[in-house]
Amino acid sequence: MNYARVKQTDQGLEFYSSFDRNLVDAIKYQIPANMRRWNPSAKCWIVDNQYAMTLKNITYDCLGIALDITGINFNNLQNTPSTRLIRVEYIGQVKDRGNGDMSAYGARNANNYSYKIMFISGVHGPELEWSYVFPESTLKKWFLGSNEKETVNTSTFYTVLAVKPTTPQKEIKTAWRKMLMRYHPDVNSDEDAASMTMRINDAYNILRNPTKRKKYDAGLRLQASLTNSNRPIKGSDFTIPVRCGMILATGHDSVGRFIVDEILEWTDIVENGRSLVTSWDKMTNSLRREWL
Repeated sequence: MNYARVKQTDQGLEFYSSFDRNLVDAIKYQIPANMRRWNPSAKCWIVDNQYAMTLKNITYDCLGIALDITGINFNNLQNTPSTRLIRVEYIGQVKDRGNGDMSAYGARNANNYSYKIMFISGVHGPELEWSYVFPESTLKKWFLGSNEKETVNTSTFYTVLAVKPTTPQKEIKTAWRKMLMRYHPDVNSDEDAASMTMRINDAYNILRNPTKRKKYDAGLRLQASLTNSNRPIKGSDFTIPVRCGMILATGHDSVGRFIVDEILEWTDIVENGRSLVTSWDKMTNSLRREWL
């Protein structure tokens, strides 16, 4: 027998219903990804308040049930901004989450698990919760040193080496060595590890030479000016060079996730004198952890 009910909580609307494939597809199609999430433990959807009427219409169309939304506050769920230090185990690729929302999801250890013992390299650790959202513009501002509208719509050599355009010349070699270690095939299982290694070397060959670096910087400025004079580019091939870290950020909560509005500081996760490097192992569909 079909059923459906909704309850308002401090995270948003908890929507419980009998399983129906059309209903699931409708929720995913009509409600943007950053405005909903599936809670596997409670077996319910958590949806932003503003989509209460959408849930009502979907429920009636798919299950033939008139969902009771009496007393629901339809205001958008946007909590007061806060600054937090978050431990991010892995950040996935930037993707279109619907309605043009380009963002990447970040994972933390489930149950706020904290490492107390050094993990053996390659051993898969605790389960993950994808609790953080990093808008592409926020990531670009941190890695490129500017707002999305002020730069090209792609990764640069500076992004590849995880440095700022203002990084002193003497620090380029150190960054190059560090990034090569992160993307070595014995350490990194990400699909783009091999191509990233090539890009890291290409970036170093240009940025280590002051003359070539000046010419490259001039090309970036020209490309940015041409981009800004035309309509915005759809999509992006922006790549996040560092996948984990201790991140000090300001943001707000929405449907149980922390939306990062600005990154204030990003440092390595360090324990027992070694830094954590994470990548996604497609063979096991799980996170790979290495300590270097």
